[in-house]
Amino acid sequence: MNLTFVEEIMKDTRAINWDEIYTSLNKKGYAIIPSLLSRQECDHLGGLYSDHNLYRSVINMQRYRFGKGEYKYFNYPLPPAVQTLREEWYEPLSTLANEWMQKLSLQITYPKKHQQLVDTCKAHQQIR
Repeated sequence: MNLTFVEEIMKDTRAINWDEIYTSLNKKGYAIIPSLLSRQECDHLGGLYSDHNLYRSVINMQRYRFGKGEYKYFNYPLPPAVQTLREEWYEPLSTLANEWMQKLSLQITYPKKHQQLVDTCKAHQQIR
């Protein structure tokens, strides 16, 4: 993975209009973010799928009657592009999650930084 690839993802992520995303999530329950990743970035990430060494677990959905297909959990450390997206998206999404917790009168507050969440999880023996 070259650094330019990661820098481009970070730039795209910071350019997102989060107010529009929050509005869409609150009104519709979902949001569409067009062109977040370039075709090249999507191809690169899709190309990782066949590398079995990158994954710690594979879930066969049909086995659990969830439909056809599978999904995989990456091993740590995560591929740089995935880790970057996780870290960059966490803060704006935690802001929205905290708003929802207040609206639902739940006493849950998510930290602002992804690393703080990871540290809290580790302190409670949640390592995945």
